[in-house]
Amino acid sequence: MRTLILALALVLFPVSLLAQWLPGHSPQEMAARQEQKKAVPGVIYPVSPGDAPSKGPADAPVVVIEYSDFQCPYCQSTSEIMRQLVEKFPNKIRFVFKNHPLPNLHKDAQLAAEAALAAKAQGKFWEMHDLLFAFRDALGRTDLEGYARSIGLDMARFKRDLDNRVYAVQVAKEAQEVIDIGATGVPAVFVNGLFIKGSKPLEVYEEAVLAALGEIEASIHEDGDDEGCEEDDEAAAPGLDHP
Repeated sequence: MRTLILALALVLFPVSLLAQWLPGHSPQEMAARQEQKKAVPGVIYPVSPGDAPSKGPADAPVVVIEYSDFQCPYCQSTSEIMRQLVEKFPNKIRFVFKNHPLPNLHKDAQLAAEAALAAKAQGKFWEMHDLLFAFRDALGRTDLEGYARSIGLDMARFKRDLDNRVYAVQVAKEAQEVIDIGATGVPAVFVNGLFIKGSKPLEVYEEAVLAALGEIEASIHEDGDDEGCEEDDEAAAPGLDHP
């Protein structure tokens, strides 16, 4: 009986209309996918440091969180800007680094992010962080092992962590945090939650910090093109099938 009803439906109604009844194919769901949420620069978003690697006092009045990709040239330049920013506001900034590799653009970024967290597990995150950005064009497995060896990591443990993809889930979780907000590109910087898209001059981040400290009125600089790397929304989230 059920087969007969389905056969009659196929005869009486166009297949295109039937498709709308299937899960995920209603007009509302299709429209929602076409209108992907985009993060708006200058808006405050609820981002959290979690247990990500950080520099500066845990109780600093300003928390700067950067989502980054070790193979992105704009992230490389922003990493130096972040270093200068922390130095400019001693004891007032806690700088937090989170991973958002873009595997469709940067084939080695996912494994590099996992390698950084493997180094963190051995107390050497920032040493690995600096090497990965310094040599962002050489982030293959052999390269990563060479960097790990140079900073004195337990190589058996490091290789085992990469082989077993120990930190793949954590990398994906960090990336999904910012994708859910609608910031699909890197670098994405949040100053006490205030979103700054792309790589900006040091002065832009300084003003955001001063505004967070209540010393000046907040202002957003969106002049010119955003300098950053971005994939489309569907490809942005790194999965476990990206070695």
